[in-house]
Amino acid sequence: MKRIFKSKGKNKSLALFLVLVFVFELTVQFLPVIRAYAIDYSAVANNYYEMGFDSYNGITRDDVLRDVLPQGTKKYIDIPGYGTFYLNTEYAIDYRKAVYGLPGSVPGNPYGATKVSYSANPWKPSSVGYWWIKEYTPGVATIVPPHTSGATRVIFQYDGLRADGKPYQNPYWSVNGDEILSWSDLTSSNLASKTDTDVRAKYSSLVAQDRSAGLSASMKTAIFNTYIKSPNWFLAAISSNKSIDGRYINELSWLTENLVFSKGVVIGTAKEGYLQVILFFRKNGQVAPVKFTGAINKMLPDQSKVQSYSISYSSSLPKTSDGSAFVFDPAKNSTADVRLTIKGVFYDTEQGIADYDKWYFVRNDVLQHRTIQKVMTRPQQ
Repeated sequence: MKRIFKSKGKNKSLALFLVLVFVFELTVQFLPVIRAYAIDYSAVANNYYEMGFDSYNGITRDDVLRDVLPQGTKKYIDIPGYGTFYLNTEYAIDYRKAVYGLPGSVPGNPYGATKVSYSANPWKPSSVGYWWIKEYTPGVATIVPPHTSGATRVIFQYDGLRADGKPYQNPYWSVNGDEILSWSDLTSSNLASKTDTDVRAKYSSLVAQDRSAGLSASMKTAIFNTYIKSPNWFLAAISSNKSIDGRYINELSWLTENLVFSKGVVIGTAKEGYLQVILFFRKNGQVAPVKFTGAINKMLPDQSKVQSYSISYSSSLPKTSDGSAFVFDPAKNSTADVRLTIKGVFYDTEQGIADYDKWYFVRNDVLQHRTIQKVMTRPQQ
């Protein structure tokens, strides 16, 4: 399959987009020659596991460490007295996250990495589950290829291990307790607060993860408008309760920015690639959490801070007949050099604000060249 890269002067909107995303500290400077890898990760990523632990569709663990994950990400982790666990290649492609081992790698599981005891790592059936399993023995899940006859699609509580060796919880794992609710119970009058005594007592571990306190007022507004009440619906409920599962937070027309951050729990950041909003509701004297989760990207900085720009491309690659694009054929070469020349001024006045880089593109994103690689390897249709 050939990759096509647009050449200079043919797409002004793309040029502006690139400059904003790069968020450069360039007054009159040039980016060095970079390597644009001939792997379109977006084309192979999906939302379920296809047994690609060591390699996936020809993409190796070294490829994702080079292109997808932050610099310095470990290829494997050693846990003294427990073992060595390698990075899950396919998981890194699908979720842009470093997870080591498999669901069976969690402590307390008496079986191997692909055979999981429910008591050590519980699971729930879900239409958006990442894993497919078969229970040859009740309470013991064997991970199998997707769509295997008789298999069930599930979410495990833990997908493997973090870099520190602790279990990594799937961001779509639903919170127990919402079984008492129906969608019609999710009203402003039933909304409880994370500061309520009974909520803090029963769900202290959830409340402790809240990121709201570290956000400025302007960042809260941006997060609310961009991800929570955006025209593009991002956050959906993941639950075993069929009345709630799959419903979007946007459907709660009464929900305001103040209610989200003063009463709800906000977990995750754009830098981590996901956002969760947990709201608590009362019914018949009980309180229950509802989790809304979705994948998100970093926000672009204020466009008014870009004073001017120019951008051009050059490459040794051949061009299409009309000269509007470069053509790359991975069957002939594994890599291709593409040179970008960018000039402009960006006033990065928020660079010192705590957590700003977790939500917005900043200079470090440029210095690592990660954004450039992702943009340049995206095929033009």
